[in-house]
Amino acid sequence: MKTVCGTPGYCAPEILRGCAYGPEVDMWSLGIITYIFSSENSDAGVSGVKKLIVLDPKKRLTTFQALQHPWVTGKAANFAHMDTAQKKLQEFNARRKLKAAVKAVVASTRLGSASSHSNHDGPKSSQHQPLSQESDECVEEKEAATGSFVEPQPVVFQEEAPEEEP
Repeated sequence: MKTVCGTPGYCAPEILRGCAYGPEVDMWSLGIITYIFSSENSDAGVSGVKKLIVLDPKKRLTTFQALQHPWVTGKAANFAHMDTAQKKLQEFNARRKLKAAVKAVVASTRLGSASSHSNHDGPKSSQHQPLSQESDECVEEKEAATGSFVEPQPVVFQEEAPEEEP
């Protein structure tokens, strides 16, 4: 192939030069991505990446060779960090569950307070009254204030009983 394609930061040199290329370009990209996302600086990991980002495509690891590399097979793995990773994962899941519970309580409270307001307000002119109206601006303000993404709450409608005639 000779089509110039891909993100320049991940492309193999032969693509950027406009030369003919083959599947070796994918191995180059794999090496770049592995280098960027790898937090492990083991000798095996570094040697694997170095064998993928070689300028000469004929000297790069093939897919088969990469799959047999000790870093990929796990033979060179250092499991000392697993306890810390497991603890962090448990903490993350606990925070996620707590956030879900808080959201459920907030939603329940909104539904309860909205239904009690609609019962005391008397008849309305429209058939549907929203229980929660949160504009995009309000969500954006919350995101800016907290520095985190706030999911917009769906608008829930409650059917009002039709007015009885006297």
